[in-house]
Amino acid sequence: MKKKSKALKAVSLAVSAALSLSSFPFLTPAVSDAATEDAYFLRGDVVGNDGITGADAAAIQQYDAKVLNLDEKQMLQADANADGRVSISDAVAILQWLVMYNYNGGHTGEYALLSGESDPDNDFSGTSLRYIETDIAGHYKLRIKYTNNTDTDAALTVRTDEGYTTVNCPPTGTQEGEVDIVIPVESAGTHYFSFESDNAKVSTAKIIRTANMTGNFTKEASPIVTDGPQEQNTTVPTQDIHYEETTTATVTPVINTNRYYAADAVISEGVVESTNTGFEGSGYANVDNKTGSSVEFTVDVAEDGNYEINFRYANGTASSRPMQIVVNGSSDAYYVDFAGTDAWTTWNNDSIVIPLKKGKNTIKAVSTTENGGPNIDYIDVVKTDKEPAQPAVIERYYAVEAEYLKAWKEDTNTGFAGTAYLNYDNAIGGYIEWTVNAPQDGNYEVDFRYANGTDVNRKIKLITNGDRTHGQYVDFNGTGAWTTWGDSKAVVSLKKGKNTLKAYATTSAGGPNMDYIEISQTGQNAPASKATQGKQVEKLNRGVVMAHAKNGNLVSWRLLATDDENTTFDLWRIRDSGNVKLGTFTMKDASNYFDAEGTATDWYTVDVSVNGESTEFAQASTNFTNTNSGQSGAYFDIQLKQPAGLTMPDGTTCTYSPNDCSVGDVDGDGQYELFVKWDPSNSQDNSKNGYTGNVYIDCYRLDGTFLWRVDLGKNIRAGAHYTQYMVYDFDGDGKCEMICKTADGTVDGTGKVVGDGSKDYRSSAGRILEGPEYLTLFDGATGKALDTVDYKPARGDVGAWGDTYGNRVDRFTACVAYLDGKNAYACFGRGYYTRLAVTAYGVSGGKLKEYWAFDTGNNVSAAGYGDGNHHCMGADVDQDGKDEVVCGSVIIDDNGKVLNTTSLAHGDAIHIGDFDPSNPGLEIFQCLEDEKHPNGTVVSYGTILRDAATAKVLFRETAGGDTGRCIADNLITGNGGAEMCGSHNSVVYSATGDHAKVCDWSNITKWGQNSVVYWTDVLERAVLDRTMADQYGKGRVFSGDGVGYNNYTKSNACLTCDLMGDWREEMLFPCGTDKIRVFTTTYTTDYNIYSLMHNTQYRVQVASQNNGYNQPPHTDYYLDTTEYTRPEEPDVWVKD
Repeated sequence: MKKKSKALKAVSLAVSAALSLSSFPFLTPAVSDAATEDAYFLRGDVVGNDGITGADAAAIQQYDAKVLNLDEKQMLQADANADGRVSISDAVAILQWLVMYNYNGGHTGEYALLSGESDPDNDFSGTSLRYIETDIAGHYKLRIKYTNNTDTDAALTVRTDEGYTTVNCPPTGTQEGEVDIVIPVESAGTHYFSFESDNAKVSTAKIIRTANMTGNFTKEASPIVTDGPQEQNTTVPTQDIHYEETTTATVTPVINTNRYYAADAVISEGVVESTNTGFEGSGYANVDNKTGSSVEFTVDVAEDGNYEINFRYANGTASSRPMQIVVNGSSDAYYVDFAGTDAWTTWNNDSIVIPLKKGKNTIKAVSTTENGGPNIDYIDVVKTDKEPAQPAVIERYYAVEAEYLKAWKEDTNTGFAGTAYLNYDNAIGGYIEWTVNAPQDGNYEVDFRYANGTDVNRKIKLITNGDRTHGQYVDFNGTGAWTTWGDSKAVVSLKKGKNTLKAYATTSAGGPNMDYIEISQTGQNAPASKATQGKQVEKLNRGVVMAHAKNGNLVSWRLLATDDENTTFDLWRIRDSGNVKLGTFTMKDASNYFDAEGTATDWYTVDVSVNGESTEFAQASTNFTNTNSGQSGAYFDIQLKQPAGLTMPDGTTCTYSPNDCSVGDVDGDGQYELFVKWDPSNSQDNSKNGYTGNVYIDCYRLDGTFLWRVDLGKNIRAGAHYTQYMVYDFDGDGKCEMICKTADGTVDGTGKVVGDGSKDYRSSAGRILEGPEYLTLFDGATGKALDTVDYKPARGDVGAWGDTYGNRVDRFTACVAYLDGKNAYACFGRGYYTRLAVTAYGVSGGKLKEYWAFDTGNNVSAAGYGDGNHHCMGADVDQDGKDEVVCGSVIIDDNGKVLNTTSLAHGDAIHIGDFDPSNPGLEIFQCLEDEKHPNGTVVSYGTILRDAATAKVLFRETAGGDTGRCIADNLITGNGGAEMCGSHNSVVYSATGDHAKVCDWSNITKWGQNSVVYWTDVLERAVLDRTMADQYGKGRVFSGDGVGYNNYTKSNACLTCDLMGDWREEMLFPCGTDKIRVFTTTYTTDYNIYSLMHNTQYRVQVASQNNGYNQPPHTDYYLDTTEYTRPEEPDVWVKD
């Protein structure tokens, strides 16, 4: 049986979305401890009253598949994870409990009252000892709530009258944490409990009888002391206990010393003071707040040897004030930390062991930071047998001898010390990576020698030993000239032996010119906080996928942009006949494996470790058990809750089918939920009259669990250009929200009406051209309307938008963009044929906050007027770390002002990516729909490839009519860049060089230029139209079984994105009128690319995919099988 690692820190229970009826192994019960009391039930013991077994997991699966009914008690028993519902996640919880039954967390294996009642977590006080009366022997779980205000784990010892166990309590800050332990009770009767910890303060504890096994419980010969009366807790298995913590501090005096007072020492840049009480000499040394201030003692010892130097000092700050200790003027240097003592009148001790020679020696303490050192009272010098500290060693490492990306060797500017220096590209993502050697574990100062001839801070992110999460930012301010070399410093924690230091460029200017780094030991502490200056992304789980193919199973999982470079993955196949480890994979390996022996009933888990320590255990697979008959792929279905049809005011009726989709994590568990927009059968293009049915937006878990429905009401018209809904974590709490246009009569996910539900603003033509318009923020977990504001801009004069019958006034767009370089903003637009307006909103405290508003007004000469598109999207086009809003021919900068425009009017389709690697930054490929711009300038339709940052035209081809579709991406390997094609002539051109013709579109597919998808084993994308995907050189690679497509001539999927598994994309299509069918690839690949959803350009374009004419998402980097360079992980972070 597979065992849980002792180093396990976290367990993530991934929900399996589509397992076959025999997917769960029938394991023998790990603990045969059935519930026998009439008043209680055992969580997870669904059938047989025989303890928890694999049969219980299978029963839940059969219930989920609607082939088995459970009675009221069995429903309680089947809720194994105690979340109030029964689903596949409960079956997975049982199976993982069986595999690792001595795990104490979670709720599986607990006894609970059939009544559903539970005692509260009461706050007892006044004693540290509690007792209970039990009428049955067994195992009991203590669910302990605590606070730990330190920066490290705190040990909490729980003692009983039979023994003790210890559990680590991680830091909680100002919040409460929770830990579980399991203890044995060997007989009925009275039992005592007490708690001991220096730093963990327990607030409440609940005790529950459980079938879990005990962990490291130690038997103890003598029971705990039960002195004095105790307060009894009565009901088992659910009651509360509490204690009030006491701690004892021990002070050990220094003896047999030679003492030297600082007031008698030589002080450089400081004074002798006596202001703060508590010192023992005639005064104390107060050095200046600057680097280099010092106190020098002269000491006399009787013999050569090692001596402990014990400093008595005060540091009334919260930060350490490290000092370098120089002995006898030697170049060898030692360091002492001098941590804060809380007050300048509070004196502590800090010491170091150093070698001294017989006779007189000098010991000089030198400040190493601009804050100076502590106040020093005296030092005691004591002969000792302890080993001396190792002196700091300074080692130099030249940049030109390191590994680097997006940089080059240069010797143009004088003053460098090496054979040359490295010059970063002017782009985000370049790096220099040194391998350095540390003589021992400890903190080291890194001194960078660099030149920056600009006045711009070329900040880098310093990543130590591949730990991207805790990388630190280092400033490289201007040095005045490229021939003037300065230094910048950082402190890092290194391990003995080889270490890596990666200096990653975070600005569009790249990094500075880099000469070398010097490494030396230091008493300063390396920062332990997370690196959070980049963009926040979702904290995703591993998204493990099992795709059943004709000859086995493809298993894949996510690599994350936040992964430590030393992460490894253990892949297991789980069967009732026994679990098999299929392999261990590193970050350098592709995150997929083809199990030729795999069957449709197998499931898989991935264990994750960093530097050999387990961090994620048993990440379970989502099983795509149905093999697609069309060339490749596997699928599962999500059953939807189809809305009932409606009758219109004119007597006509409509029915519903699923339409555009989006994804977001509503509860922060790392797995996406699905958002589905329902389209009525009478939805209309803006150009046509007619009543439409209401628009609904649902939210589902991937196992089909229905969460909520928003009814936009009769005053929102249905059609491709009316409802653009943005799903994203806008407030940074780790859970997504939804924002969309609403009106009087919208009903949120809790049944609450927005505005006046009695109003009906529909005209006899079925249009809605009067009445208030709103923008509403919805909670992702419940669909509750959190905040509603007026939609901006309002429609105003209908005729001011390009026509008078209500077509162009109701052309809406929306996207997500990181406008400040850190947080996601929702950008909602109106108009693109003539007047164009966009308003950006942030979310804080459950409220929509306007960030900026852009509006060309009705001035035909205004920049951006008439230069919109049927789709807008976010992208950092000028590479300054902040996203812009690409509206079509015009781009709005992150500050709400026009960045640039081509003035070539509007178009139907647009693509943004690094299509020409020889041109710095991003490019935009767009097709054009106008013969003339509204200002009268001739446009002549066609296509344009332009530099995204400057609007410089790189390629332009006109046409004789509306060019309604276009595609750009790397479709054919080996051309040095992407390919591009417009529907006006269906010629495929190179996006780089002289833009020569590569081939005809018919050499790739006979279908249209609609969308693209990463699907096969190579880095080139297949082209997707309707439900078919074709790839150059491979032909048809996918045809979807039993599915349709959306939106008339748009012919698109509900959604394409990297939903789970490795970096290849999933495709979601409507299946009939009440299902979504989710397809994933069955191709293996050799490429180890991080999840595309952690590339922020790709992720925000997934969010905006449902707006207007759906466009596929693109990354901000270029991929090519022939010329492959692995994309570097971006500077992103996740909320814990």
